[in-house]
Amino acid sequence: MATEQFTALPGSEREPLPGASEIGPCDGNETIQVTVVMRHAPAGGGESPADLVARGERLTREEFAARFGADPEDVKQIEAFAQAYSLTVSAVNPGARTVNLTGTVADFSRAFHVNLARYEYAGGAYRGRTGPVYVPTNLKDIIQAVLGLDDRPQVRAHFRRR
Repeated sequence: MATEQFTALPGSEREPLPGASEIGPCDGNETIQVTVVMRHAPAGGGESPADLVARGERLTREEFAARFGADPEDVKQIEAFAQAYSLTVSAVNPGARTVNLTGTVADFSRAFHVNLARYEYAGGAYRGRTGPVYVPTNLKDIIQAVLGLDDRPQVRAHFRRR
């Protein structure tokens, strides 16, 4: 673990919300849950689920998971990574290619080489980070996204009154 090489996860860069300012570090003992999204298993044969829809083909959940889900070996590597950083695997969904991890802010900060801080803006406050998420080089082709390190608002409703 100490000599493990890390690389930035493409597309994971973050900046504070406009007008937000850092008000201090997060509580390192706060427990959070993060979702790791993995690549498709190679068994898909180059097809995408959209190809099946275009042909009108239907699959059971089990068939879909076997064809387009996560590779069991990839899941094992994520589980080993989590254990090395004192993170708990709270759920695995091979069909959705996700692994949910639970742990403290301090453990996630160490595992993904991020600095989680509290930010304040006109709409409230949130836990956030700046810059990219880093993953071990041996997992760079397996991990596609790490979701939930920050809890900033992602969407807002666009209701219209008649």
